[in-house]
This record gives sequence, structure tokens and C-alpha cells, in this order.
Amino acid sequence: MMLFDEPFASLDQNLRVQLREQVAQVLDSTNTPALFVTHDPREALALGDRIAVMRAGQIEQVGVPEEIYRHPLTMFVASFMDEANFLSITKDGSGWSTVLGAVDQSSEGHFVAMVRPNDVAFVSDDSGDAKIQRCDYAGSHWLLRVRLRTGDEVVVLAEPDSRATVGDRGNLGLRPGAKQVVVRQS
Repeated sequence: MMLFDEPFASLDQNLRVQLREQVAQVLDSTNTPALFVTHDPREALALGDRIAVMRAGQIEQVGVPEEIYRHPLTMFVASFMDEANFLSITKDGSGWSTVLGAVDQSSEGHFVAMVRPNDVAFVSDDSGDAKIQRCDYAGSHWLLRVRLRTGDEVVVLAEPDSRATVGDRGNLGLRPGAKQVVVRQS
């Protein structure tokens, strides 16, 4: 068993990725179990067969990388792993919904819906309910910060060739196959 405590923390990004891949390859080829302590969620997702997310010395959630990322149990876990939108859940007739549509919610309580920016689409429409407040270029994509007429703010991941600009109006929706995940407020 090998223990690694923030082994790549002080390295520049390129060296960090290169060394991380080499260490993972050696551990796999020698079938050596390892425990990594890291504050870098990308590192945890890349290296971990199982991940434990801790907060103030307590374990918040344990699971496989995709489960931790796609189905976090709390707002803390969701926002620690990556950028996340948190939306209020309201009762509407026979079910529960957010500004992006229906959610699976079985009881009232301290819950919100979480959706990742890459699961939300912005569709231009001059009479739409959403207005772009900010556009941040990130190389492989744009992050659009969008405000709805309800006052809710949602971050949307847009393609690198997006022509969206600050002030554009449109509508938001979930991308095909995307779901809102109900998480505990934390």
C-alpha cells in the first residue's frame, strides 16, 4: 500500500498531468493499492477507483468517480468536484420543478436541484426569459453567466465557436439526456 499526500500540489499543470499519468501507470502495472490525499478534484477523478470527499474532517460522500461527479449527495460535494448550478425546487400541482423543468423529489425538506453547466443549453431568442450577463472564454469552451427573469442565475457551458455575447436574450433548457439531481443543502 502506498500513501500519497498531495504529491503533485506544487507542480506546474503540464508536469502535474504527466507525472500523475506515470504514477497511475506504475501503480496499475504493479497492482499496488494506493491512497491519495488531494484537494484537486480532477486529480481525484483521474486517479481514483473510489473517492471519499471530506469536509471539516467528516466524510460527506464515498463512491466511484462518476457517481461522485454526476450524483453528489450535497451541495458541498457538487461544488467541490466542479462548477454547479443550484436551483430552488417548488411544488407545482402533482410534482416538483425548477426553472429548468421537472425534478424527481419525493418529500419536502432542505433540498435543491443541481445541474452542471455542460448539461444546460442556451438558445438565442430575442423574447426569451434569459439574458447573458457575462461570457468567460476558457479555450475549449465558453462559460455563459445567465440571469433569468425570475432572478435565478445559471452558468452554461457553450461551444468554443459560440457567438453569444453579453446582453443576448434566449431560453435555457436541459441538453438531451441531462437530468437535474436533487442534493441536500449544506
